This record gives sequence, structure tokens and C-alpha cells, in this order.
Amino acid sequence: MNLGFYFILAIFFILIFFAVMIAKSATGQEIYSDINIEEWLCPNCGFEVQAGDICIYCDTPKE
Repeated sequence: MNLGFYFILAIFFILIFFAVMIAKSATGQEIYSDINIEEWLCPNCGFEVQAGDICIYCDTPKE
């Protein structure tokens, strides 16, 4: 095999290594940790809100 193939293979493994390192470092950040995930029915429009404290359709806050 020629030198170009080994060069491409090395670049591929370096990219895989960086992808794994980025994915591993991103797991420590809880982006949605402050969102209320309790389901509730909106008293104004009757929509079942699955996450959050404000109805996405009529902007009514949770009671």
C-alpha cells in the first residue's frame, strides 16, 4: 500500500479520537437540569404540557 493510504487512515483515526473526546466532555453538562418535567394540563386551553411551567400555545403559567 502506498503512503497516501496511511496518511488518510491516520487522519481518520485522529478525527475519531477528537469526536470521542468531545462527546466524553459534553456529558458532564446538564443543559436541561432546570426544566420542570412534570406533566400538567393547561387550565386555559386544555393542552397537556409535558415540560416546563408555561403553556407553549397560550402562554398561561402553571398554577
